[in-house]
Amino acid sequence: MEILDKFDVFIIKELEKDGRMAYSTIASNLKISNTMVHQRVNRLIEQGILMGIKPVINEKKWVTIGVLSRELR
Repeated sequence: MEILDKFDVFIIKELEKDGRMAYSTIASNLKISNTMVHQRVNRLIEQGILMGIKPVINEKKWVTIGVLSRELR
């Protein structure tokens, strides 16, 4: 297992704040290439440090929307 460096930690923190943040934005903030951010995210996923990039759903709103959509059918 590799040791995380400051770039890895910054990438993780940025994705924690906003999982939809563009790699180009992260790269710009770090002054590194988009490719490097992409490679690091993939490595963090492969190592099991990140468990993918996925949305966080507000279940209360989701249930409301689901009920409304069924009623509209």
